[in-house]
Amino acid sequence: MSEHQKPDTLTNLILRIAMIWRGIFSVAAVAGVITVWSGGLPEVPLWQKILISLVLSIAAAFSALGVVEIARRNHRGRMISLVIDYLAFVACAVMTLNVGEVFLGIDALADTFGRGVPYLGITIIGYFLRSMDEYSPRKRTSEQSLKQVGRWVMIVGFVLFLWQVGIVNGTLYFLGKLAQPAGIISVAGMLIFGAALWSMGRQPSAVAMRAKTYHEQVLSGWLFLFPNLIGFLIFFAGPLLLSFYFSFTDSDAFNTPNWVGFANYAKILDIRFAILSSPTQFARDVVDIKVYDEVGRIMFGNWGILFAAADKFFGSRCATP
Repeated sequence: MSEHQKPDTLTNLILRIAMIWRGIFSVAAVAGVITVWSGGLPEVPLWQKILISLVLSIAAAFSALGVVEIARRNHRGRMISLVIDYLAFVACAVMTLNVGEVFLGIDALADTFGRGVPYLGITIIGYFLRSMDEYSPRKRTSEQSLKQVGRWVMIVGFVLFLWQVGIVNGTLYFLGKLAQPAGIISVAGMLIFGAALWSMGRQPSAVAMRAKTYHEQVLSGWLFLFPNLIGFLIFFAGPLLLSFYFSFTDSDAFNTPNWVGFANYAKILDIRFAILSSPTQFARDVVDIKVYDEVGRIMFGNWGILFAAADKFFGSRCATP
């Protein structure tokens, strides 16, 4: 389709559906924010509510902007749709793996992997049989060639390997987990967002949205970058920001944290230096041991300096050899 050619009927229909979908997505995201703060998630900690609300609010705003841009046939609407649907598809895929307990299954695979190693060796033998066909001085018919034999040996060996490691039972268990409501929702989300990605990723849709080669390159670059970016946000930036938030609470990793402001920092910085008149002088003689713990002492002959801190954990960590 040329750049100046009018979109066909199917493309116009897809773009209209995309506008409706972006509107539905925006409304659903706003409804999610309202649900979070109206008591819909009573057991969710405050920091998680804030994070969920922030993500949904950003998604709702950009999705609403996508409606306007798609209506104008602006390439920004297509880019917004592809990025949002891509991230949502990845989230649903991770949710599907989590609901199906795939990660636990991978850990369990370590216990059964040894039983399948001999059959994996059969697969390797089949691979070498296929390779030997290229050096055979005499060509046989396709049904009797080493390549055909090697292919079947590889298939049989790999099937036996999967059987021995318990892949059949694991697959049935995975499908059973996906039959639960959370699994059905996650799979349905993958299908919906996958269809949305396909519809806006079509070349006729790109032409109708007046996307240029430069726009396609930028979009491809961002989509290529997103897996690493998501990994950075989840496994590095996310925990870093979460730790920073917890530093303002009384969290002990077990109970619900309460906001205490700068109390933890004040406690960490509450330290004392005291002069010791002898190496054997007790800490209680120079500091209040009900408040401060001895962290260490530096001696200079018959006198020294005692270092004490109000933070009990700080003291215990420094005293540990």
